[in-house]
Amino acid sequence: MPAPLELDPTASPLAFFGAELRKFRKNAGLSQEQLAEIIRFSPSLVGFIERAQRTPSKDLVQRCDEAVGAKGELLRLWPLISREASPRWFREWLDIEQEAQSLRTWQPLLIPGLLQTEDYARAMLRGEPGVTEEQVEKSVQARLERQIIWSRLNPPMFWVLLDEGVLQRPIGGRLTIRCQLEHLVQMAERPHIAIQVVPMAFCATTGLLGGFVIAQLAGSPDIVYYESTGHGQMTDRPEDVAAIHMKYDAIRAEAHPACVYRATQRGSQDMDVNDELSAAAWRKATKSGSNGGDCIEVAPLSGGRVAIRDTESPGQAPFVVTASVWDAFVDGAKRGEFDF
Repeated sequence: MPAPLELDPTASPLAFFGAELRKFRKNAGLSQEQLAEIIRFSPSLVGFIERAQRTPSKDLVQRCDEAVGAKGELLRLWPLISREASPRWFREWLDIEQEAQSLRTWQPLLIPGLLQTEDYARAMLRGEPGVTEEQVEKSVQARLERQIIWSRLNPPMFWVLLDEGVLQRPIGGRLTIRCQLEHLVQMAERPHIAIQVVPMAFCATTGLLGGFVIAQLAGSPDIVYYESTGHGQMTDRPEDVAAIHMKYDAIRAEAHPACVYRATQRGSQDMDVNDELSAAAWRKATKSGSNGGDCIEVAPLSGGRVAIRDTESPGQAPFVVTASVWDAFVDGAKRGEFDF
């Protein structure tokens, strides 16, 4: 009997499932023939599945799971290999994503799925009207399992352009977005992932109508996936692909080189200040007008910073100054340089 074909489990979702099935089968002390007899399928089909040459049915996966005592671990992988947790219009793109040598994407609203954390993905998917918690969890799992491509020996190159607003939109709350930003910085340190940010200060409008991804496959024309309301579309028409390439280049010209770290740090710092302000201990200044008005309130923050606000308008955004600026102000007030 020839030696079993050695598969790279990270080559594709089907290869991962085949490797897992082989692992559980061997741990259970079963041959392919013995497993086939238990589940009442042919030994050749079991072999095909373990070599990632056939896609199993859900019934077969369930029977294998019970036969090898996987306790649901094999059945959990069914959405990954069947794509049932993904919309039908998206399933063809998933195969292209797995085969691509390089991916280029522009995202004006969200972190791309291949870089999302579990909590970020869950918070985003829960926003769909009428979605059930079970559907959310299946979709989250499917999204995370797409990220197996980063475990390959030769993962695709991934060039990412993000609008700065993506980093400042607190999807899932401050803790969720902070963890997502930290994850983004970590992923950007990988040699095959490059992330650039288009600053909001540039007031760029190119690409704001929707995101897209350009996939480059070996020996095939580039394929574009672009998003529209409710679903996405794919095209390999040369004129469409050329137009998207031109748009990508125009957006990239507005992006800062290698600035994702600075942008995420700025977003995290803004959230830290807001967290401090919500729990700040405000006190009125010792001097005010003769009628008790025209007062300011101050609150100490970390790092020696000080927040200042108008007593009569506490709902307005306060003014935050550094320790040196505050010290200079206090010294000037003591010398009578200001008219209170």
